Amino acid sequence: MRYAAQIAFFLLLLAVGVGVYRDYGISWDEPDTRARGRVALKYVAERFAPSLLKERSSVSLNEDFDHGVGFDAPAVALAVILGIGEIKDEFLFRHLLTFLIYVVGIYAVERMAYRRFSDWRLSLLAALFFVLTPRFFAESFYNNKDIVLMALFAIGMNTTISFVLKPGLKTAFLHACASAIAIDVRIVAIILPAATVAILIVRLLKKELPIP
Repeated sequence: MRYAAQIAFFLLLLAVGVGVYRDYGISWDEPDTRARGRVALKYVAERFAPSLLKERSSVSLNEDFDHGVGFDAPAVALAVILGIGEIKDEFLFRHLLTFLIYVVGIYAVERMAYRRFSDWRLSLLAALFFVLTPRFFAESFYNNKDIVLMALFAIGMNTTISFVLKPGLKTAFLHACASAIAIDVRIVAIILPAATVAILIVRLLKKELPIP
């Protein structure tokens, strides 16, 4: 029953999102985030594959220095790889990609709730609360800053829990990757590694972990 309910919940969420993502327009800052991703991607290409570029760009064109390109650059790269040429289609693709990351974030919230309560019904209820929050659901299609950060932060919280409970190379690597990606979306995600270090120090002082 547990797995059937979880699968049904997330399949329904995916079906609804795929069915309505074309109904949302472009937010005021989406053109800027797209441009930021293009600048970052060109900057990387200039360093590693300059022969692929038809024009030069400078990272100084990016005036929004307080936001990373953890979402924007990969979104642009995927659009190029998939051959999405029309700007309308590219923005629709970005909306779909944002929504898919949101779904993964909702799953991460569900996992955290299950870790806390050990009850799949309560964990699905927690996920449902996020889905039924109107602003969260609507912005899961066009807010590739805050919603993406929320999703990645939830993923990072899961990797934090895994690492502090069972420190090891695998859990450390997964947590490092999750934290790095989240930080590259918004710098405020630096809270993740900082909280991890603080929790580990507390566990060491309480002698809950062996001192290496």
